[in-house]
This record gives sequence, structure tokens and C-alpha cells, in this order.
Amino acid sequence: MIAKLTTTITLSLACIGVFSLGFCSHYLVNQSLGPKIDWPSELKADSSTSGKMMSCATGWINENVEGLFVLDHLTGTLFCWVIDPKSGALGASFQTNVTADLSPDGRVADVDYVMVTGSINFSGTQFTGVNRPARTIVYVGEGNSGRVGAYAVRFRAGTGTIERLGVGQTRAAGLMRE
Repeated sequence: MIAKLTTTITLSLACIGVFSLGFCSHYLVNQSLGPKIDWPSELKADSSTSGKMMSCATGWINENVEGLFVLDHLTGTLFCWVIDPKSGALGASFQTNVTADLSPDGRVADVDYVMVTGSINFSGTQFTGVNRPARTIVYVGEGNSGRVGAYAVRFRAGTGTIERLGVGQTRAAGLMRE
């Protein structure tokens, strides 16, 4: 418990430090090194982080809307939440379970999940229709089995699904950690 609290405090302080460094750098560049620099008014960045029980990542749903992807390590459920940019309220939520894809024996105890997002611009006839694909692929790996899955969001005005695009094996099945 103390180790978890220490880790949380350390990560919080690191985030504050990075933010402070960025703010101070911006201030110093604009104040002491000459004319003001016009910074973009809009920042678009993807990020991801993992803990023992949860992984989080962001990814673009379309050009103006970002999704928050959360993987619950306890249940294997992959969630995506999208905020409506006009109202500021929850615009949509999607979910699927990755356990069957990544844990061949279906076990959820002692899983070793990691998750990251990537960008893609889908083209082709399989990606047309009413529910269009988001611009993000979510990659989820499970360290014990060595399996990795790719997932995409298909959405339309607040409704949609998270679909498996494919699953791969990074090592021979007999090399699973017991």
C-alpha cells in the first residue's frame, strides 16, 4: 500500500515538474529571448500510461474529437469515452472485452497488459458505410501469453463499437509464463 502511494506521489510530482518546466520554458522564451513567439492555439497530443490494474491512452476519433481509452486489467474490458466538443458532456462510450483474444485460457488473474494507440487513416471499401472508423488504432498486448491485438472504433453520432482488427503472437505458444 505504501509502495503504491509512493508511486502515485512520485508520478504526480513528475507530472507537475514537467508542466512547470514547460510553462517556465514558454515564459523564458517569450520574455527574455526577444519577440513573442506565436504558439499554436490548439495542442493535439496522444499519450498513454499503465499501472498494475489499469492502462489509459488517448487517440483521435476524428479531426476534432479525442477519445480516452481505458483497459481494466482485472476484467479485460477495453472502454472508449468521447466528449462532445459542443456540449462538453459525454457524447459516446464504447466497450469490448479483450480477454478471449489475448489470454487463450481465458484467465484474468495475473495478466500483464500494456496498451498504446496509433494513428491511421482507413481507406478501402471495408471501412465505408454509416459507422465510420476512428483515426486511432488501440494496440493491447498481454505479456504472459505473448499475444497482441489491434482494435478500432467505428462510430456514428454517439453510437458505435470497438472491433478487433486482428491478433498476433509474439512468441511460440509453449513459451507462456506460468
